[in-house]
Amino acid sequence: MKPTTMRKPAAALAVGVAAALLCTAAENPAPQTRAPLGKYTAAERRHWSFLPRTTPAVPSFATPADRAWTKSPVDAFVLSRMRKEGLSHSTEADRATLLRRV
Repeated sequence: MKPTTMRKPAAALAVGVAAALLCTAAENPAPQTRAPLGKYTAAERRHWSFLPRTTPAVPSFATPADRAWTKSPVDAFVLSRMRKEGLSHSTEADRATLLRRV
């Protein structure tokens, strides 16, 4: 097949996909950005899914061992909760143990 003959079906497909997307968007208007709060009780409205998104401050730690253990912000939140619950993390697994787990 010549390269020029391959362009026509691809162009037709692209036009068809664009037309389908436009028709779908016209039939389905954008959903509401917020749930209608009048349908929920006050207790239900306090659920985390109804609250606006926030950016919480990443916990920081004083001990060098804790700072070394937290390699990402997620680790900091996990370690903070572990401290709150009175738990401690395990020591780092050696290579053989990691291979066995895989």
